[in-house]
Amino acid sequence: MTASEVVHLVATCVTGAVLVMSAVTKLVRRREWVQQATTFGAPALVVPLVPYVELAVGALVATQLADPWPSWVAVALLAAFTAAIVTNLARGRHPPCACFGSLTPGPISWLDVARNTLLITIALTAALTA
Repeated sequence: MTASEVVHLVATCVTGAVLVMSAVTKLVRRREWVQQATTFGAPALVVPLVPYVELAVGALVATQLADPWPSWVAVALLAAFTAAIVTNLARGRHPPCACFGSLTPGPISWLDVARNTLLITIALTAALTA
């Protein structure tokens, strides 16, 4: 295996695992997550779909099926989530994160933006090294 292949494997595994874990934590405590997402300001039509989209994209990224497209979708998804966090923070709002369901019940902060920026970088690495 070349260094580039190792980097790609690590990036796809991390990105896929993060998205799958995020989806599972939302589905396990669905009622709580829906309430947190609503408080966060997520559109009502989108809320029920988010865990399933995360699960599908995460599985596709981790298994490297249709590479690199699922990684690009992961980048877009994470960028959208980050934009929503930044929008809330810019408005002075600090609702519960709900990013990882019940694992992150605390209020959003710039640390969430930093975490997501790192995750975007990893997903981007997965896309660019395919």
